[in-house]
Amino acid sequence: MRQTEKLKKIHAKALTGFDAVQSASYDMRKLCLTARRFVSIPGAQWEGALQQQFENKPKFEVNKVWGSVQRIFSEYRNNRVTVDFLPSDGSPDDKLADVCDGLFRADVEASGGQQAFDNAFEEGVSGGIGAWRLCAEYEDDEDEENDKQRIRFHPIYDADSSVYFDLDAKKQDKSDARECWVITSMSPDAYAAEWGEDPASFDKTISGVQWDWYSPDVVYIAEYYVMEHEKDEVVTFVGLDGQERKVLASELEEDEESDEISLAQELASTGFTETKRKPIKRKRCHKYILSGSRILEDCGIIAGNCIPIIPFYAKRWFIDNVERCAGHVQNAMDAQRLLNMQLSKLAEIAATSNASKPIFDPSQIASEGNVLAEMWRNDPIKNYPYLMAKALRQEDQTIVQTGPVAYTQPPQVPPALAALTQFTAETMSEILGNQQAGEELMANTSGKAVELVQDKLDMQVFIYTDNFRIAMKRCGEVWLGMARAIYVEE
Repeated sequence: MRQTEKLKKIHAKALTGFDAVQSASYDMRKLCLTARRFVSIPGAQWEGALQQQFENKPKFEVNKVWGSVQRIFSEYRNNRVTVDFLPSDGSPDDKLADVCDGLFRADVEASGGQQAFDNAFEEGVSGGIGAWRLCAEYEDDEDEENDKQRIRFHPIYDADSSVYFDLDAKKQDKSDARECWVITSMSPDAYAAEWGEDPASFDKTISGVQWDWYSPDVVYIAEYYVMEHEKDEVVTFVGLDGQERKVLASELEEDEESDEISLAQELASTGFTETKRKPIKRKRCHKYILSGSRILEDCGIIAGNCIPIIPFYAKRWFIDNVERCAGHVQNAMDAQRLLNMQLSKLAEIAATSNASKPIFDPSQIASEGNVLAEMWRNDPIKNYPYLMAKALRQEDQTIVQTGPVAYTQPPQVPPALAALTQFTAETMSEILGNQQAGEELMANTSGKAVELVQDKLDMQVFIYTDNFRIAMKRCGEVWLGMARAIYVEE
């Protein structure tokens, strides 16, 4: 009963904390999701009020943002970032660091971790936020005798609407986070099969499906990570031979109900004497799985001493004590929308007939059997050598008008529209970078000049790769903490 009441309090605390985090970052995360849809989904560049304004009108997309984003993806994949472990004392050669490098690469390769890194980078550059997770899993689930575990890397999709850290986490790598929520979707059938008939979905209000033909029916659950800090002491014992042994004070506590010899008794009987104590703080990560109504599973303390969720921010800053981020797309969205509007308007003008049409008084082409009207109507097809029409006459039969009364004027491109189209194209080049300058090699251009152009384009990518290095460094720290727990056996 006590455990049930405790879990209810944890569930209520998790919902309250999540509501505070999502409320503070809702607008920013909604913009991140809009940016990813904007660059990836056909038709999404017309979402919102713009779609209503151009109702029943041509809506063309010339997605210039996509090419710039793809160049950043290609540049990253051509120069991938990985983890390199170094000795803490700065020595040039350390076998343990080399072993860690090899184990890390083996875990990445075995679990397809590179896909998790690529997904996080692409979501971050497109929208602003990407993420992946580390998990300790059994090496072989089907082998009853194999108890070995390995660290696996898994992607987190839609990180801008599914990964949240507590508001007090200020560092970019979230190493100072105390709480973390990861929202995951399941089909109602899969939820019922695993958790029973209680499809109380966890709240996830950040979404956008205006241009999607089909939106699946899903139930959301949340992984809830909580950092627990415990105070302890390291007790140093010295044996009869002068050998030191360090143990935790919590390990020395005797279990009154146990008949086994305690560690303190064992040390005392073997001649060890206590020499000093040092207070320390122990960090542990507790994991829960939540639905909207209850805690589905208490997963207990997980391997490592960190929250195993690695965030990646393409660009990040704090304004008015609110964390904000952006990718490569946000600044170019308005210019891209403006370009689409202009090209759609030009297409609408071009689709309108450019030939002047005569305007007649009805009496001018009225005849028996309406021969004159048929003649004018079929002229574009039959191309008659001449056309006939009656003259307009007054009551005394005086001729007033022998030809058409007037002519329609073909549509003209407004000068302002033409100038604005050119200005918009130049603005997009300034925002996204002049891609053509880096891809075209002009004749009689020195190699030094070409290198300067390429370096200028590479600087636009540098901020993303540099921030990704921060995420990979945090990934190495989390992996090392988990490796100490599952790879090192006492």
